[in-house]
Amino acid sequence: MKKKKEEKITPNEQQLLDGIAITQEHPLFGYLRINTEMVPKSRLGKNVPAKVSSLGRIYLNKDCDRTPKEWAYIIAHCMLHLCFGHFDAERMPGYWQQITEKQQKWVNKYDAELWNMACDIYVSRFLADIKFGSACIDTTQLANFSSASSEMKIYDQLVELNISPDRNFFGTAGEFPDMIGTESPLEYRYGKNEYISRFAYALASSVRSVINKAGASKGITGKRKSTMEKAAEWFVNHYPLLGGIATGFRIVETFNRNDLNDVEIAAVDVVNGEIYVNPAAGLTIEEWKFVLAHEYLHAGLQHHARRNGRDH
Repeated sequence: MKKKKEEKITPNEQQLLDGIAITQEHPLFGYLRINTEMVPKSRLGKNVPAKVSSLGRIYLNKDCDRTPKEWAYIIAHCMLHLCFGHFDAERMPGYWQQITEKQQKWVNKYDAELWNMACDIYVSRFLADIKFGSACIDTTQLANFSSASSEMKIYDQLVELNISPDRNFFGTAGEFPDMIGTESPLEYRYGKNEYISRFAYALASSVRSVINKAGASKGITGKRKSTMEKAAEWFVNHYPLLGGIATGFRIVETFNRNDLNDVEIAAVDVVNGEIYVNPAAGLTIEEWKFVLAHEYLHAGLQHHARRNGRDH
């Protein structure tokens, strides 16, 4: 009998497989376990890398030429559409309709492609904050929407500025919508969006993992935790939604650093992903909790990008 000829993996497929591996190894995205499916370009389009379905499946174009880090970014982008509830009726644009004197119903009313664009911008901002993968978009344009704190507010801004969805270059499918199913919002009468719950646990788990690795790299085995380390641990356990930002930053102590001797308490360098702390500041654990939250929020609110030349 003739042996069945093994199918060769193309260079593009190998890059995609490497990108999937990067995603699976990440402490946040690897925890999510969302279904991915490699499909030929005929399913999505020659230049469309990926799309995500409201049914919980991510379709990846195995014929598309992207680097592994770009693929990791694309896959994470699709995952976040599900984890942020972008297909959920209660989270999508609409209005309250009065049913009875005491009862109201949320009715969805929106432009599906413009909503996709708003969600793409929100996801892209998140990935820029945590510095994951290699962005396939011009991230400088995200600063134009930095004042909008939610997908709904971004959508309202797009409507107010009369921006066409044809100008959406923030998604994983280029100028095409990367969300399949936005025209049919999901409702959960007898349950809830499992991806949102899974994401919250993944955030908390990922930040704990980062802190444990940081401790191991400093050789803190069997050593009493410092006030700073205890504060960081408390912060991780109580504010998991900022965990994604925390994973993108390294805490650097100012001891024996002449270039940091002017840092009296703490400072953040968003570009280099570092937070500088002065352990000699003499702060209590409650004060260190405040300091950590303060510095992470500087990054999360993109103060560095919104300065617009003003005196820092």
